Amino acid sequence: MEKLLYVHGLGGTGHGGSATNIRKALDSLYDITTNTYDLLQPAEAFEQIKNDAEKADIIIASSLGGFYASALNTNKICILLNPCLNPKEAIPPILYPEQREVYNEEKCFKEWDAIADNWSDFDNETKSSKIGIFSDNDEYFSYKDLFDTLFRNGYGKNIFTIHGTHEIAKDMHQLQDAISQAWQYLEITWKGFDPGHMYESTRLQERFINMWFNSDNPKQERLIADNIKDVWELLDRAYAYLPGGPGGFSNINDFIADCEKSNALIKCVKHDGELEACAVYNLNRGGRKLSLIGAQTVFDKDSNSWKATSAGKEALYTIAREDIEQGDRHFWGEVSDGAETVYYVKTKAVPVPPSVVAALMPNKGVRDTNDKLPIRHMKKVVGKHYDAEKGKEVPDFEEWDEENRFNSGYYERPVVAGKYHRKVAVTSPENQNKVQDFPIERYRKREAKLKMFERILNHGNKCLLVLDIDDTIIKADPKVIGIWKTLPDGSEVRLNTEEFAKDPDASLSKEERAAKGVSFDYREFADPEKVEKSIMQGTPIIRNLRLMDAHLAAGWDLAFLTARSQEEVIFRTLRQFLKFNDNGTFKNIDNYIKRDCCSAINDAVHIYEGATDAEKKANVLKRLCKIYDEVAFVDDDMKNVAYARSLHLPNLKVIVANK
Repeated sequence: MEKLLYVHGLGGTGHGGSATNIRKALDSLYDITTNTYDLLQPAEAFEQIKNDAEKADIIIASSLGGFYASALNTNKICILLNPCLNPKEAIPPILYPEQREVYNEEKCFKEWDAIADNWSDFDNETKSSKIGIFSDNDEYFSYKDLFDTLFRNGYGKNIFTIHGTHEIAKDMHQLQDAISQAWQYLEITWKGFDPGHMYESTRLQERFINMWFNSDNPKQERLIADNIKDVWELLDRAYAYLPGGPGGFSNINDFIADCEKSNALIKCVKHDGELEACAVYNLNRGGRKLSLIGAQTVFDKDSNSWKATSAGKEALYTIAREDIEQGDRHFWGEVSDGAETVYYVKTKAVPVPPSVVAALMPNKGVRDTNDKLPIRHMKKVVGKHYDAEKGKEVPDFEEWDEENRFNSGYYERPVVAGKYHRKVAVTSPENQNKVQDFPIERYRKREAKLKMFERILNHGNKCLLVLDIDDTIIKADPKVIGIWKTLPDGSEVRLNTEEFAKDPDASLSKEERAAKGVSFDYREFADPEKVEKSIMQGTPIIRNLRLMDAHLAAGWDLAFLTARSQEEVIFRTLRQFLKFNDNGTFKNIDNYIKRDCCSAINDAVHIYEGATDAEKKANVLKRLCKIYDEVAFVDDDMKNVAYARSLHLPNLKVIVANK
């Protein structure tokens, strides 16, 4: 059996949740090693990882562990999950107090630099062995562009994006999706790699999809558009026995409208392009409240009805097990009939008292039937013990006695045409006593929006929102536009906008750059066609555009402040590109953007004072603060942010852009 090494991230261990999921997914295929490393002792940790990697055939590594694995000068397959490729930048801000006590920044920086030096020795084959998997909603950092720069090779695309958050390995669906992407790349690109036995054993060609309604994410909108018809058809067959259709919806349009209203999440399992199971969750009832669940079916002539396929059942069990095992997801659900069997027989679900259900759904007519659940359903958590095989604490169960079964069983409520239907609510053992405190996601988000709106409402004042462009409004396609840096030896390197913002020489004055023998050439930014194209083909940064929408709705004016040139071209292009999302209605920004407040500080026509870009931007902000009662400036470049804050202008608020 081949050997696999898993390297955890900062704060992780060899027996934590990520390592446990790696074992669950791949234990039947590999002899898996999951050791614990002190990642804040870089040289020592790297040496240990290097020694362990020599004994392995394949390496999977997460976050900061991905940095160490990326520096292994080996042609062994390395699957890097959201690797932290710039620990000097990413790690200090996220350290816990107890980690700061042992963290020696000078030592770490020096040793991280030495480890990163290994990258320069990699040939094409070594680069192709590194596979980068990046989440589209990473809440800590993303070094996808840097990975592409470091490990691009002539053998094929080795960088992939999945839907999810930073800790990929802690979410089984994200992990399966990540491994599936890697396998497909390796099957096509990697000599001698045959994933057939893996597919047969673990069904890793399954694709787990989470579709979030009202996410304002274009990728999510495409996922929904591509899959919603299949979801509806599967549920329509699964609930064929129920008058009125699944959830009482007679058609797909009513179903979609309710998903939007309930801020729904739809979880799907697909296999070879076929939808095998799905679950629909309502996020308006506290936590993830299961609303509908169904499996792939075939028509059975003998019974004249739709029956679930064996593959559909297994996919359904996968969803149910994850709902119950992932206690941090605030799952609870109403189940009946076949779904009751799925959750009680195939998982360790425990019941939620009808009184709690009634409190969570006050207008749904919940009434206690006083029917007691069969004794096999009634379990309570009486303690925990450490399970060495699973590498974590697991609950101890005890069946309830007759007295304790009261008010913990079935209830009923009207579902279709006012008719009452018997149900039981379930949750995970960890959440048995917490369901009533689950967060109501949509309410919480709405309240946060209302508070922000109240905070920024102009109240009759003259207010201006000033946005940087690159890596604030858009992420420019580096193939379209870039900056050329001349090095002391006279050679040139091309930087994208994000690399330029992080370059230490970018903050120097012209005189300081000349003394170092470096310079920057913005010739591509002087090309009007390239400038326009870089904006129109750029990727919008949704979270910052939401911030723009909120300020415009609150009565603010809009302007841009960028280090680019071609001020007039940018103004004209942004008027075409930007739209104000006013509660679902997209409006032109002509009435909001103020031409005389917009600045491209390296423009050839309008000359701006200042020795550096940060100083030029600061001078513009000083002028704007004399015109407006309140100015909010949003920029991703921390040099610009720091300089603007150092002005200490009482009516200037400086905001770090989301990335």
